[in-house]
Amino acid sequence: MASITAHFFHWPSFREYQQNLLQVIALPIGARGNLYYRAKWVNKTFVDQIENIKTDNRIDAIFWVLSCKQTKKDGKVLTSFDFTCPIRSLDILSVDKKNDYYHISFVAKEFLPNFRRISVLTALKKFTKIDFGSSNVPNPGVEGGYVYVGPKISSLQTTQTPSLEKLYGILEDIPCSIQYEEGITIREYPIVTLSPIQGTKVHESGLYELLLDREYDLALSYYQGDQYRNRSVYVNRSRGIGKTAIVRSPIVALRKSMDTISVEVECDSLRFSILLGVNVKVPWYRWKWLALIFLAFISIVIFLLFICFFPDSDTKIQAAIVSPLVVLLLSKIWEVLTKKD
Repeated sequence: MASITAHFFHWPSFREYQQNLLQVIALPIGARGNLYYRAKWVNKTFVDQIENIKTDNRIDAIFWVLSCKQTKKDGKVLTSFDFTCPIRSLDILSVDKKNDYYHISFVAKEFLPNFRRISVLTALKKFTKIDFGSSNVPNPGVEGGYVYVGPKISSLQTTQTPSLEKLYGILEDIPCSIQYEEGITIREYPIVTLSPIQGTKVHESGLYELLLDREYDLALSYYQGDQYRNRSVYVNRSRGIGKTAIVRSPIVALRKSMDTISVEVECDSLRFSILLGVNVKVPWYRWKWLALIFLAFISIVIFLLFICFFPDSDTKIQAAIVSPLVVLLLSKIWEVLTKKD
C-alpha cells in the first residue's frame, strides 16, 4: 500500500456539481462510485502519482466539500478559498484520462465524524501535510486546486452513521457560482444517505451481486432544512415527508446485462440519481429448470424414436427404457426443489 493520501475537493457551484456531491454522500459503504475532473483542475502532485496509483491495489483518499468566494472585477470573475470540510474516506480503484478529463473509480468508505469547517489554510496544511500556497501547490478552488496528493494520513477517525443535520449545517452556507444563472444552491436539496441493499452482498470491487428478477429492500435516510420541513421527498416514487425521514422502496434486478441500478430522488422540481454498480446473475434454479426441460425433451425424443423403430416391441421392454429416465427426472426435480438459495 502506497504511503500517500489523495484529496478530492468538490465545490457544488453548479447543478451538475451539486448532484455529483449528493451522489458521493449518498453511496452506501462498500459501493463503487466515480469522480470526474477536468485536467486543468488537477494538481501536479496527483498527476505525478498516477502510475503508483495504477500499480497499487488501493489508495486512500478523502473527499472534501469546498466553498469559494467570487467577486467580479473588470468583467472577470475572481475565485478564492473560503472554507472546506472533509466528508468521507474513499479507496481509489483506478484512474484513467480520457480526452481532457480524469476518471477516478473509487469505493466509498466511512464518513468523517463531527463535520467541521476548516477556514484557515494553516489548519488545512496541518491536517493534510500539503504546502498550500506554494508555487506548485495553489490553494483549493483555483486552477490546479481541486485534486491533490499528500503524505498518508494513517490515524483518520471515521463513523458509519454520520449526522446529516451537522452535514447540512456545513452545506447550507455554500453559495452557488455567480455565473450560475439558475442560482440553485446545494441547501435546496435534501441530503441523503443510502443503507446497504438488504438480502445481498457487495463485492470488494464495489459491485452489488444481485439475482435476476429478485426484489431487494432499499432504505434511504434524508435531512432537509427547516424551511423544507413539510416538503415531500420521493425515492423511486416512494414518499417521505418532513424534515428528516427514512424512505423504504423495493428495487428489482431486471436484466442480466445491467451494470448499474439507478435510485431516483426527487422533491419539488429537483431531481438527482444515485447509481449503484451491480453484477446481475441468473439464479441457479433457472439454469437447473432449463436443464430439466432439456433432459425431458431428449428423453421423450429417445422414447418416440424407439417406438418408431420398434413398434412391435414388448411393453415390458418399453417400460424398462422409460423407467430410468423417469427416475432420473424425478431425482433432479427433487434436487431443485429441496436445494436452498
